[in-house]
Amino acid sequence: MSKYLTCADTAKIVRQTLRESFPGEKFSVRSHTYAGDASIRVTWTDGPCARDVEGVTKRLEGARFDGMDDLKTFKHHEVDGERVLFGANFIFTDREISDEMIDTCAREIVKMDGEAVAEIINGSTYRWSDFDNDPGLFWARNKRTPAQESETLASIRPA
Repeated sequence: MSKYLTCADTAKIVRQTLRESFPGEKFSVRSHTYAGDASIRVTWTDGPCARDVEGVTKRLEGARFDGMDDLKTFKHHEVDGERVLFGANFIFTDREISDEMIDTCAREIVKMDGEAVAEIINGSTYRWSDFDNDPGLFWARNKRTPAQESETLASIRPA
């Protein structure tokens, strides 16, 4: 017989585990229950990369989805010798990147290769950033006009 934890109980465990894994980082952990399912959303700003946080949260999910067979299966866990089913089937993560972090990273990249980065940043209303160590690209909305962006790049471009 398995012990079933509610989604809210699972969210408490997620909070505690994140606190232990990333001391000093602030995470928002929200549980959601809806018809026939439940999930948790974890959000934070800057801080650890998404891959590191997901390495912690994925272990606490109560289900997995097989897209090939269109099948959701439940995962049982053993906690202190007891079989447990976590109440949140899926845990989603969402890392926000602050403008300050983007500016700091842009300055560091400009130090490495100023011209290439300046073209990327000035080329559109989006900035490219893979500072999250994710396999894909993370696009952060650039809230500046091209003129303001040129001024910023001129001030951080190496002499």
